[in-house]
Amino acid sequence: MTDLRDQLADFETTARRPRPICHPNRRHKARRLCAGCYEHHMDAGTLDQFPRIRRPDAEIIATYRRLRAQGHSFRYVAHTLGMTFDGLNKAYYRAVAAGALTPDRRTTT
Repeated sequence: MTDLRDQLADFETTARRPRPICHPNRRHKARRLCAGCYEHHMDAGTLDQFPRIRRPDAEIIATYRRLRAQGHSFRYVAHTLGMTFDGLNKAYYRAVAAGALTPDRRTTT
């Protein structure tokens, strides 16, 4: 049995995960909107009313390092950060190019 203090960082990260402002019971798509509302606002041309969510690179890197060191998958890290797989992948490669992360075994270049 693990101590709850060991899980505190995971709970804090989960609490920061974006929730849709339109329908909190649905899955987050982007800009704090669910998929249906995102598509509606994109078609209506009103998507600019909802700003993009940009996490600081330092937060992404710190969370990535911590969760990967614990043995979690790349998809789990993306889910924990509230990002898509592709979004985290782009952030990962930006961090590697900037020298903030060393490439791990998943990198082919």
